Amino acid sequence: MAADQVFGRIEKVLRKKEIIVCPTQYHDIFKQFCQVKTYENDFKVYNIKEACKSIINPKGFKLTEQKMLLYEKGKKTIGVSQNYTDDYVYFKIIKKNSRIELLGTLEILKKQNHVKPPKQKDIKNLMRFFTVPTTTSFYEDIFKSHEFDSIEDSALNEEGACIYSEDTSY
Repeated sequence: MAADQVFGRIEKVLRKKEIIVCPTQYHDIFKQFCQVKTYENDFKVYNIKEACKSIINPKGFKLTEQKMLLYEKGKKTIGVSQNYTDDYVYFKIIKKNSRIELLGTLEILKKQNHVKPPKQKDIKNLMRFFTVPTTTSFYEDIFKSHEFDSIEDSALNEEGACIYSEDTSY
């Protein structure tokens, strides 16, 4: 497959890199082989879960095993079947008098840090051994919540670059 060939070529380049410390370094490599879209610059994530609460019927149906789903544009039902040959059973999935056009006014989800304190501590300890580019907010986002309030609480020096140590003993 073509995608496998691209991944193979990317993997060859990545093997030659000894240290990669920020996502932009990956983006630069990926851009050599494919189109790269980044969160907040090229796309956003919308809060579809909250919007669906006002539109989708919570008593609709549950998918506990593999099933065939049939949706016909303009209808407020969805057909569910065990396989291609069985008849579809129709369920109302959209609440009565709901306004589907409200899905066009979705709230954009805020970027959140999901790095847990133990992992933040590991990253803080590793930062003693490499230099962080000052142009990236990647590490700022990692230390934004939980135990550390900002990157200044980590292993950075006054210039904003991480202290590099030749000593690799742990």
